[in-house]
Amino acid sequence: MTTPTETAAALPFDDLEITPLHAFDAATGTLAGGRCSQCDAQMFPKAFICFSCMSDQVLDEPLVAEGTLYSFTTIHISPTFATPYSIGYVDLVSGVRVLGQLAGEATDFSCDSPMHAIEDEQGPTGWAFTPTVQHIDQEPSA
Repeated sequence: MTTPTETAAALPFDDLEITPLHAFDAATGTLAGGRCSQCDAQMFPKAFICFSCMSDQVLDEPLVAEGTLYSFTTIHISPTFATPYSIGYVDLVSGVRVLGQLAGEATDFSCDSPMHAIEDEQGPTGWAFTPTVQHIDQEPSA
């Protein structure tokens, strides 16, 4: 008789188990991404095979978790998460486009607005993007 561990098939690539959980480092403000050493393509999350040139020479590359909101939507019905919540694509300053949960109300978001990642224990990944508040320097009064 065989046990389940003896009959379990090995995954063909290690990256089939990669998830964006714990991918954000709040101390450095970066996401755990990857960079191909052959073609210099960046990616998030890091994969073991480069999507651009198919090389397996992908290195760890922290990606600055700041960028611009490309597009977003608000989910009002979900069988698994409390609603409403918003998700969106953020174009990071490195050029990588990341899909992530957005922290805040739907009225807080607008396309082309600056965003940054924060720790968010309420969300499924432990991090989320939120609008970056830009401080406008006040001109001195005369």
